[in-house]
Amino acid sequence: MANSTVTNQLTEITSSQAQKEITANANFRAASPSMSFARNDITAPAALTWNYYGGTVEVDNVITTTAAGSITNIPANLTNTIHLELGRVSATTIAITGFSIAAAAQITVATNTFLVGDTGYLSTAIATPLQAQGTFFRVTAISGTGPYILTTDIVSTGWSAWTSGGTIAKVTHNGGTVTVGKTHVLHHPVCKPLYTLTTGASTITAWTDLRKPDLFIFNCSLSINGDRKAKVNGTDYTGKIVSWYEGTPGVGLGCGSASNTADDGAAIFGGRARGSLAALAIVQSGDTLRSDYAVGFDSTDFAIGGHTKFIVDGTPGTDDMPTRYEVAVSNDGSQTPTTRFTIKSSGPTFNSDNINIATAKTPSSATDTGVAGQVCWDADYIYVCTATNTWKRTSIATWP
Repeated sequence: MANSTVTNQLTEITSSQAQKEITANANFRAASPSMSFARNDITAPAALTWNYYGGTVEVDNVITTTAAGSITNIPANLTNTIHLELGRVSATTIAITGFSIAAAAQITVATNTFLVGDTGYLSTAIATPLQAQGTFFRVTAISGTGPYILTTDIVSTGWSAWTSGGTIAKVTHNGGTVTVGKTHVLHHPVCKPLYTLTTGASTITAWTDLRKPDLFIFNCSLSINGDRKAKVNGTDYTGKIVSWYEGTPGVGLGCGSASNTADDGAAIFGGRARGSLAALAIVQSGDTLRSDYAVGFDSTDFAIGGHTKFIVDGTPGTDDMPTRYEVAVSNDGSQTPTTRFTIKSSGPTFNSDNINIATAKTPSSATDTGVAGQVCWDADYIYVCTATNTWKRTSIATWP
């Protein structure tokens, strides 16, 4: 119901209409996708409980429906975030043997399948602290060899001590259940924030709706953190964000910005470090910082047509990252790109035995418009602009 001129609005209810509830319920059903996972005020919540409606989402190209439910025992005196887990909580669980009360809570387990950077879920079966029930967490460090201690981003300061019970499960993309839970981090990995809640000692004092309309993609297949693969030169590559579309025109992946600041254009960021996500290490000379590949289907799989790369070109250090930029393309009969153009801090290099200036140009006079460094040619001369609006030339001739 965007404006008064749209004819395909929801059905309006008139004052004289009988059985108004039929029309109202039909409108609610039509609008229900936009109400997915919304706050449920019809069911009166307990003091620190959040009731929500269910909804349907697409995860890893599978349509999944999550039922309405409640999140209980929300931590007091804290800003919490209600999240929809866009991965799947594995049915394989690990029993907890310890849980620390700290600004970065540590979970102790006898066996471990987690890696640093993995996202996990604390079951509602943990007896105490109750605030830990149904919490998503990220593993930031692992120590021990059995028992294992998983350091997490859970803020458990002020909670009651753990006594017994509870399990953790890894968020995966192979089976499992799409789950609504809580975290203390607004942008938690592979989660979609729904609401932020501010709690007092015994009640939810304020909340903010963070739900946004999902991206509508027509005639397109989109996989986020999924298992969508492309076979390139006989090797399968799995993309964290993969988009395929049919027809023209189309944009497989795009970004944009609106800003009054000159330098705030749409940006694509590609970063690189050595080490691990938990312990970043400095890159080294020769490390590729970012690469972009262009491939084409060759009737068997995808062949590489070319790529661009940003490569560390020297010894990096604090506020020091010497880099070169390479452009490579594949020759006819090959899918192995050859570097043809390189830009270093010292200037550009053409990696070829010839440079082709395809179009002839003849300056009108020695003072024709030009900037220093321009080069052009015609059938009789090669022209070089040596200063602003200053041209020189040398004649060319045939030889036997």
